[in-house]
Amino acid sequence: MSGTELDFIVVGGGHNGLTCAAYLAKNGYKVLVLERRGIVGGCNVTEEIFPGFKTDLFSSVHIATQSSPALKDLELSRFGLEYVESDPSTMALYPDGKHLFFYKDIDRTVKEIARFSQRDAKTYPKFIEHWSMVRELMAATFYSPPLTISELLSVLGESDAEEFIRMMLTDCKSILDEWFESDYVKGPLAWWAGKNGSSMTSSATGLNASGIARTHAVGVKYPKGGSGMLSQALAAAVQHWGGTVRTDASVRRILVEGGEAKGVELDNSETLRSRFVVSNADPKTTLLKLVGAQHLNEELTGKVERIKIDAFESLVHCSMTGLPLYKAHPCETIGPCHIATAVICPSVDYYEKAYDAAKYGEIPEEPVVSLTIHTAVDPTRAPLGKHTLRIWAQTTPYTLSNNRNWDKEKDIFTEKLLGIANNYAPNLNQIISQKKTFTPLDIERTTSAPRGSGIHCEMGLSQMFSLRPAPGIARYKTPIKGLYLTGAGTHPGGGLSTAPGYNTAHQILEDLGPLNRTR
Repeated sequence: MSGTELDFIVVGGGHNGLTCAAYLAKNGYKVLVLERRGIVGGCNVTEEIFPGFKTDLFSSVHIATQSSPALKDLELSRFGLEYVESDPSTMALYPDGKHLFFYKDIDRTVKEIARFSQRDAKTYPKFIEHWSMVRELMAATFYSPPLTISELLSVLGESDAEEFIRMMLTDCKSILDEWFESDYVKGPLAWWAGKNGSSMTSSATGLNASGIARTHAVGVKYPKGGSGMLSQALAAAVQHWGGTVRTDASVRRILVEGGEAKGVELDNSETLRSRFVVSNADPKTTLLKLVGAQHLNEELTGKVERIKIDAFESLVHCSMTGLPLYKAHPCETIGPCHIATAVICPSVDYYEKAYDAAKYGEIPEEPVVSLTIHTAVDPTRAPLGKHTLRIWAQTTPYTLSNNRNWDKEKDIFTEKLLGIANNYAPNLNQIISQKKTFTPLDIERTTSAPRGSGIHCEMGLSQMFSLRPAPGIARYKTPIKGLYLTGAGTHPGGGLSTAPGYNTAHQILEDLGPLNRTR
């Protein structure tokens, strides 16, 4: 496919860029996807960083994806996408040796909670029902252009709208305190609420309390063979409908001529021309680096420069010769303690203390940590009898205080995380055979995600809905004619939903209409 034949160039082969490209190709457009790395997927990749072990480098769990129209529209199952379920989804671990399982079934979860608080056990089903309604409302806005807050409220009745506003403006800790009395319950709910890297005590974080609700409706699922199988299936769909996916193709700049996007120039100086360009890179990189401020007016440049971005995660990936023996719930063979993600977040205050340390560039003394063994539900990811382990530290700064450098601190940090995990599973040091750590800096280097943030822009209320990523560029279009945005920095935000890619493609199809071109 030569550049003169192209309708669209998609910059970046993340799962949203691929989703957008697949819809455009299916509707008759000639599309080329350019991915900087040698593998598509962006933050959603599965690689053998240890030979024979399939590791989800960054993104992993697929909850929002289960509601995506792309699964059916793009026929992803025919391209190898198959899901397995983790139930129980979560095993909360506590310093006193206790544990609490969260199952897809609400009644089973209630029985677990009753061991800690009869009051909270009675409250939990009401909490899930309440937040499920909120989540369904939010989900209904995912696969459409972003609504303004007033438009969002207009679909609610007056009393529901008032409650929705209150929840939006209240901090998450206060919401959890309203519903529950026990730290044993609130701690793991804070872990679910903080998955987008936000504080529990900042205003306008109340909606995050709904984090766990969706797991009871659709479950916690992973693609068989690794999270990257979604990206691989999307790339196959692009090519099935006549598009082209090209890896090892790093874009240096987007060509702008007379205020219009006309293609791209690669790092190797190769020029590729097209009628339109879609960028899956984050909005700041797209507009300030690939386009350049010289092509933007002063007002828009200021808005883009003010987009808030921060990292919040690091990971240690391990290969194991056996299974962890958790002190709280020892299983010598694969059992619920291995199927569930083990969460070390015993209270909201524990989360917030770790968050505050990271906010000021400190490595938390007690980071929020989770351990996932994907091979417990998908043995195809490792050689027979061996396992993968993913340790996720949810509160990790991008910039370290006192001019410290992540490259020098990484080994110390790795041992800290392994030490915390070993406190709960004392045989870990004996069964871990290989390990590799990704700090926020490593994530940025690998994926080009700014500051190592897979969500591209913070997901606070000031950068959501019609304000994402910034006023005036929230509906996937830019002031550069023919240049569209997609990806985690656009509505509805980060996570594995395919929604930004779906929405961008449908905005384009609304603007241009489908083609009936014979291939």
